[in-house]
Amino acid sequence: MARVEIPVLSSARAGVTITPTAGHADGMKVLLATYTLLRITNAAIASRNVTFVTTETVDGLAAADRTEAIAASTSQVFGVFPLETYALPAADLIDPGYMYITPHAGNETDLAFEAYTPADA
Repeated sequence: MARVEIPVLSSARAGVTITPTAGHADGMKVLLATYTLLRITNAAIASRNVTFVTTETVDGLAAADRTEAIAASTSQVFGVFPLETYALPAADLIDPGYMYITPHAGNETDLAFEAYTPADA
């Protein structure tokens, strides 16, 4: 199965309608722009982890993926994400420009994802 895409909403003075994307066992992906922010809501009564997959290498060594804990019944905002660290390269044949996000196995449905970027970014 494929990762589920999180649509990126562009802000507007008149407001935008938000429809969170439910977490999925195959993981999530978001098309990164320079100022992409990601809001993750945890509906569980326990903390849940998500991993932001890195694509950058330094001196031939892969940068470590970033794992963050989201407290029970809360939302957290993450970003901005440096494109050179998190976006898949243009040469990627499947998802160039996307960042992969992996929820902790077995807890995916406890999470909801929203992505935003400023209207003028």
